[in-house]
Amino acid sequence: MRDTQKDLDIAKHIKLIEWLKTELLDNVSALFRGFQQGRDVLLKEALANLILLSYLLARRLGMKYSQLDELILEKITRGSGPQHDSDMWRSDLNLLETYFRSKK
Repeated sequence: MRDTQKDLDIAKHIKLIEWLKTELLDNVSALFRGFQQGRDVLLKEALANLILLSYLLARRLGMKYSQLDELILEKITRGSGPQHDSDMWRSDLNLLETYFRSKK
């Protein structure tokens, strides 16, 4: 009987991960629609949802929220995101680093 419950839990877990992945794609699409339509509300909603879904997916994959924050901060401080050689990019990363550090 216990194996059946464990199998159901695993199936439920996988189903939730698949749903989160689908929601991520749907919100990337919503983000593009927001750009296309020039609708600020759609852009903000999609961006907020993408961040939220990323955190929830990370948790379902066994990561703690604080671990994700640490990885993000590490990427910010190393400048290891998409490579762009501009002062605006560095300025944005500096502002984001300040924001992340102020949350602690």
